[in-house]
Amino acid sequence: HVRRCYGIELRRSLTRGILQRVTRMLNDSRYGNAAARVLRRAGPDGTKVLVDQINSLPTMEERRMAFASLRDLKEGYHLMVSMLRHPDWYVVRNAAWLVGELGVGEVVPELTLALEHKDARVRQAAAVALAKVATPAALDHLGRILAQGDTRLRSLVLTALRGPQAGGLVRPLTTALEQEKDPALAGEYLRALGRIGTADALRSEEHTSELQ
Repeated sequence: HVRRCYGIELRRSLTRGILQRVTRMLNDSRYGNAAARVLRRAGPDGTKVLVDQINSLPTMEERRMAFASLRDLKEGYHLMVSMLRHPDWYVVRNAAWLVGELGVGEVVPELTLALEHKDARVRQAAAVALAKVATPAALDHLGRILAQGDTRLRSLVLTALRGPQAGGLVRPLTTALEQEKDPALAGEYLRALGRIGTADALRSEEHTSELQ
């Protein structure tokens, strides 16, 4: 009973203004962990303030820290989804960028919806995020982008691909590379295979390099 009363009083004392100030402390090496705990204890109010603050934070590093904290909150997943469905294009773009940076694979369905966004900047951010997340579901969509996407979109995806988690794209990459007419883009394919770094990727890189 005492603990419950304490929790109620604590939440009452955490006004919106205080929570906003707490959010700005997330990237402070001295207080970041404590600030994250306060936001978690604030419940839905803390989560909503954090979401509102993310896009107004002055630096991308601060946004990244805030988004990482959001991921740990109880309501975080649903609010990440809501950001990726937000009516303002820049909110969706920033959310997609942060999802990619943090490797949040749970929101791949929302990223794939963002691939159809009317704003090219959102489509590009979503494609790059899928390349960085590189879950099996993300790889399916990336294969289609590499087969059908415009030059700019393919180039962004290729630049973002790295690590063995993207190994499922080795065959589509190799096939696309063999058909690629643009020498600059062909170089991007080779570099992507090198960064993926699996045995299959390196064999394909070596083989197709010899054919260039």
